[in-house]
Amino acid sequence: MACSEGEEAAASHSKNTDQRYRNAFFEISPENDLSLYLNRSEIGQGVTQSLLAMICNGLNCEPEIINIRPIQLGAHQDNDQFNTSFIGGSQSVRSYWQPVQALVMETMSGLLAAAAKRLDVSVDSLSYHNGIISNTENRQIAFGELIADLDLVADAPSMNYPHKPIDFHPHLKDKVTGTYKYAADEEQPELFASFLQAPIGTQDISIKNQSQLEDQIPGLVSITKLDQGVVVLASNSWSVFKAERLLQVEWQGASLAMNEEAFTHLAKQKIEQRDAVAWASEGAQDLVNSINPATLSAEYYVPYLAHAQMEPAACYVSVDGDHCRFIGPTQNPAEALYFIARTLGLTEQQIDLTVTPSGGSFGRRASQNYIIVAAMIGNMTKRPTRILWSREQETKQDLYRPAAFSSLSYWHDGNGGKGAMNVELATPGVLRYQYPQSVGAGIADRVKTLVKGSTPFYGNHSHLSGKSGQLDGAIRLPYQGFNHQLTHHHLALDVPVGYWRAVGNSINVFSIESFIDEVAKQQGTDPLAYREDLLGQHKRLRHVLARLKALSGWSSGNMQGVALFSGYGSFCGHVVELQKVGQDLKVAKIYCVADCGVVLNPNNVESQVMGATLMGLSSAIGEQVTFIDGEPIQQNFSGYSLLRNQSTPEVVIEVVESNAKPGGVGELALPSVAPAIANAIDAATAQRIRRLPLSEHISLV
Repeated sequence: MACSEGEEAAASHSKNTDQRYRNAFFEISPENDLSLYLNRSEIGQGVTQSLLAMICNGLNCEPEIINIRPIQLGAHQDNDQFNTSFIGGSQSVRSYWQPVQALVMETMSGLLAAAAKRLDVSVDSLSYHNGIISNTENRQIAFGELIADLDLVADAPSMNYPHKPIDFHPHLKDKVTGTYKYAADEEQPELFASFLQAPIGTQDISIKNQSQLEDQIPGLVSITKLDQGVVVLASNSWSVFKAERLLQVEWQGASLAMNEEAFTHLAKQKIEQRDAVAWASEGAQDLVNSINPATLSAEYYVPYLAHAQMEPAACYVSVDGDHCRFIGPTQNPAEALYFIARTLGLTEQQIDLTVTPSGGSFGRRASQNYIIVAAMIGNMTKRPTRILWSREQETKQDLYRPAAFSSLSYWHDGNGGKGAMNVELATPGVLRYQYPQSVGAGIADRVKTLVKGSTPFYGNHSHLSGKSGQLDGAIRLPYQGFNHQLTHHHLALDVPVGYWRAVGNSINVFSIESFIDEVAKQQGTDPLAYREDLLGQHKRLRHVLARLKALSGWSSGNMQGVALFSGYGSFCGHVVELQKVGQDLKVAKIYCVADCGVVLNPNNVESQVMGATLMGLSSAIGEQVTFIDGEPIQQNFSGYSLLRNQSTPEVVIEVVESNAKPGGVGELALPSVAPAIANAIDAATAQRIRRLPLSEHISLV
């Protein structure tokens, strides 16, 4: 999706009537101002830096001189070629690498050819820096002066795109000084709002103390019951949150309970029905059918997870007749615009959407349920309103990382041939909950019921088969040393799920990389050496494994565990080292090697690898969401066990130098952490843990 959009954008550029040169990524004004159009949402992953690096490399300019234009869509979209698309799947750099490169070089070639004609010199005598073209006699001409001549240029010389890394963070000063603007910092509203969404299964809502709160809390404007929840309005945020905290609501019919035991029971029932379709590599089915019983079998479970990003959702909405001003964060601006329009009954051209940076997202902003809520409340108040989510409401209204149950088996005939691994995976599919009624159709069909139904956030999804992303990490394995079969059993459950950092890879790599260790142990083989044999001719991942071995001083007797991951066009691996602390275990050190091709911004890549590694550690050790009476038990950081500073180990990171085309980074270093820890625990204690979080089964300090 994103790649085709980027290629389409690269093919389109023009001069506007004001004589500015514009394309989908950057602009040159007659006054020689250079601007970057930030056509991907900044969710803390550093896309601003990466796109900036691409433009600066091609135009040979310092990043400080580039103006950064935020995303604006709808009524005030100021670039008719502006192309914005979903951000996710660690795809920004790898999808825009070729289109940006082509556009920059085409533009620069045209500018140089125009300058050569204007100065009456050869192109070879010209150089350029910071928007100025110079010749050997130091005659100079600015990019902006040449805009009018670009149409006259024919057969512009081809150029090579220079690859050089930059270490520049355009927002670092603002973040350090606290002046960086998020959604809650934008425009002063007249009203503040909170939304208490009804728990799953709610059939009726009754408020017990509405009149008392309206009398007791200064600034409280109203408490309104809707089919899908309760809206609290006040003149200030303090009153909103106080009313939300004190509100006594009875959610009748909300009885859903979901934990490991309940999920595993449903998953096993689904697998026993045998109504799913299997995918198999060549030879896998024959080997699986010819040998009975399996050489080795095991069952794995991973829980529901919350996104737990540091910034709860916040949106500003002002609806005035046939116009709406909407300010908020999203990973999918074009889709958000459509949701807002459908909710308000307006056209997209009647909406001014400004996309703000996010204080973390990890897939949370890929769903639009909070966007719909904000638009709905703005339409109700018809006044400038800021909708704020408390941490508890953010967690309650999350679309969670799906839980999953996996049954894995391994067959080997003992005659030196390839073995076979069979994976039976039972898990919900994300698309079913993102677009309840029409997976794979256009946006208009997909979101129709979300904005018209009486319960717009969870539709009837029992007849759909959306699996989006849930097979990642289980269907495309890097190993050549065995055949492989996968069967996906879709669970149509009521718990809403969404995209979570690394999506299916965060689920399936845990079970598969753990199981590979189990097979190696059964065969009496060192797990790192076993992986080396399985990789065959996979040069880049073999190199990652070799660097891990050297970096960690690998020895199978050193309380260490290893795991590998291949995805997003990149390659990664971890070695986790444990140590004994009394009778407990501690994650003492983590080694990570990442190969993501050409690196545009080394500091940002290392930060992403570090962040994903620690998020993988946090989710493996302590995080889980369980449900009772239709809502999560864990609602704030006091109950949702995120990694704390005192439990954070030393992390040693090595980024492989490479000339390969860029791969994804943001999600790369998360999937292999959990299995590396589980493998280390087995090496240290001979205890194989097949359920997350690990802290439920072993004492980790």
